[in-house]
Amino acid sequence: MSEADCIASSDIPRASELVAAVGGQPGQVAPDTEQLPNGHAEAEPPKNPLEGKTAYVAFKTMLKQPPGQALLSEVMNFVHNFAPLPDIEQMALRVHRFQQQCTNRLLKELSDAQAAPGSLVSEGFEKFIMVKLHEKVFAVDPEVRTRDKKLHAKLRLMRTWLTFKDLEVPSIEPQLLDLAIAQLSSMANQYKAPKDKLVCVVNACKVIGNVLTRLRTSSSPTSADDMLPMLIWCVVQANPENLIANIEYMRAFRHPSKLIEEENYWSTMLDSAVAFLQGSHLDLGVRENLKREIAMMPLTFETVGSHETIRVGDIPKLLEEYHDMLRVIKDLKDSLNA
Repeated sequence: MSEADCIASSDIPRASELVAAVGGQPGQVAPDTEQLPNGHAEAEPPKNPLEGKTAYVAFKTMLKQPPGQALLSEVMNFVHNFAPLPDIEQMALRVHRFQQQCTNRLLKELSDAQAAPGSLVSEGFEKFIMVKLHEKVFAVDPEVRTRDKKLHAKLRLMRTWLTFKDLEVPSIEPQLLDLAIAQLSSMANQYKAPKDKLVCVVNACKVIGNVLTRLRTSSSPTSADDMLPMLIWCVVQANPENLIANIEYMRAFRHPSKLIEEENYWSTMLDSAVAFLQGSHLDLGVRENLKREIAMMPLTFETVGSHETIRVGDIPKLLEEYHDMLRVIKDLKDSLNA
């Protein structure tokens, strides 16, 4: 089995599908054939082998042709010899140059270039090579990893107390945002290609926007200004791992010529949400919540003066309180370091 066959394509739900799931209207599919008066179906023209395939699947199909087989060897050699750099922009520039050279040559060498438009080749190539390079280029900066660790700890604490009221937006049923939260989690945990991650971000934001539109009534006066706070709430609930690294990765390795306005807009919105969550103005709320949590802990054995007064049956409860205290101490430490 060739290298190209070893990688399965991923079918990411598009924003239109997710919007339909929360109240949108699905479109109609046109019939494949037209009925002739004699009752026979019109014969279909010969199909292009790439027709109807995603860019990634179509690109892997191209790799099975002689020009593609030669390119595959060159790509694997590039990946094998790729040395990580501390500057993510320099790594991205190197990948983009190689991508441009390879896609131009592949389009020129394919026997039927019209069957493989440049956009399809470049999209497929980007996903193919970034899936291969992901481990070498993702979150390689120690400073970014440290910032992500602190942010992840902060969001873990915020999930226990953050409300819509804290963000000054109308309260809604949290379940309405489950799809958006799931997309943000998938962005970080399920996909490696920059385009796939961006699709998840766009999906999440469009679901939030659709929820706000549906709830824009006199009884629930939401507005477009609620978009960022709602996204912030969803980010806290999802708490994706390596969130900062994911944003930097998407922006750096998505080829500039392919970063459409919609992707750029919503990724900037996500960037703004993360910047807000990193802000020191939220530290007070986190620490105040920890104080409240400590005050509410039962601490049944706080006044016990000697271990001799503890019965065997008390040990499970004692261990439970001990573990609760350790968790609070760890959360407090993470909060102070954030």
